[in-house]
Amino acid sequence: MNRMKPSRSIVAVAAGLVLTLLSAGCDTQAAQEEFIDEANAPASGITIILDDSFGGATCREDADDWRIAPVYNGVVFVDRPPAPNPVSGSLVTITIRVLQFDRVRGGLVLRSFGAANTLLVLDTILDATAPGEYIFQFSPSLLSANGIHRLFIFDSLGEIVSYGDLFVTSQPAPTCAVAITQVGG
Repeated sequence: MNRMKPSRSIVAVAAGLVLTLLSAGCDTQAAQEEFIDEANAPASGITIILDDSFGGATCREDADDWRIAPVYNGVVFVDRPPAPNPVSGSLVTITIRVLQFDRVRGGLVLRSFGAANTLLVLDTILDATAPGEYIFQFSPSLLSANGIHRLFIFDSLGEIVSYGDLFVTSQPAPTCAVAITQVGG
């Protein structure tokens, strides 16, 4: 019987592939941990979107808001950040899009810290395992205070998917200039 021995080059290539895959996983985990640290930073700046009754225009984007966590990169994206933002009583809507089947673990949960510094549930999408558009909707009165609030999107296992900021105010912003003045910038 003739037995072939694998050549050293084939073994070396296979070992190299395994190490590459393992290091990619480590890189993703390190990037995810950095993303979590950034999400836990204080809220700063907002993407300004007028209420639809005032045209729904995007006046200014905050590059830090609504990025996708490394573990969900290419799987989910925020189609439309919170609108309106700033908000003064109307419902806030956030539209997300899932791009791949069975990559989102269960549902999605939108959360923020409330007045007692407890993490509140603002809205829940029970099942986001199929590709498509999903909408979070909530009343800003749940946040109980005017000012800037950090919002978080988590999967059903508690892994962060995205985050961004919302500004709650008592006066509606009919124009971009008014909105920018309200948020101090």
